[in-house]
Amino acid sequence: MPTQTFLNLPEQKRQMLIDIAIEEFAANDFRNASISRIVSRAGIAKGSLYQYFADKEDLYLYLIRLAQEEKAKFVAQHRPPSPQMGLFPYLRWMMEVGTSFRLTQPKLEQVVYRALAADQGLRDASLRQVRAQSEAYWRQLVEMGVANGDVDPSYDPDLVAWVFSVLTAELGQHVMTRLHREGRAEQELGEQYTAASAPLFTEMIRLLEHGLRPH
Repeated sequence: MPTQTFLNLPEQKRQMLIDIAIEEFAANDFRNASISRIVSRAGIAKGSLYQYFADKEDLYLYLIRLAQEEKAKFVAQHRPPSPQMGLFPYLRWMMEVGTSFRLTQPKLEQVVYRALAADQGLRDASLRQVRAQSEAYWRQLVEMGVANGDVDPSYDPDLVAWVFSVLTAELGQHVMTRLHREGRAEQELGEQYTAASAPLFTEMIRLLEHGLRPH
């Protein structure tokens, strides 16, 4: 966690350092991210950074927690569909909101994506807890789907949960890849691109629903 010295910095300087660190960890996995590059861009000595954070891992985990908090705030602004509508409308809503967050906070989202997608051997238990919470959340959705008759109970629930988590994350990456292929910047498109991607969400849900419902 950041030290009180970091929290006491002027807001502008604190935010500048956070933004530079986010860019570094969004562009590189944990092992290849460079503290030297961060401090060079920030115009501070490496020793100064270690007055703010214990080490590179401490800074990285702070960014992950920050990203989670920002995403939670973003999701809270978008009302989910009624549970009575079933599992698949809820999944579609999650895809839309998740992609919308990627478009508004692409680098911050990339930090979380890297953290959840790779086993980076970090010593801190916080990241393992983040992954465990994510797995438990998707498993709960599967159990809800089985209870409501949306998912065939003969399927392995852990496998279905893994499919949900991977497809939701990778579909967002797919949307971003299409965006970059068009040569357009995320901030220029925002909700317009999310709306243009609606057929992709519909198609993905159709594939899931037809394959998972009891026959």
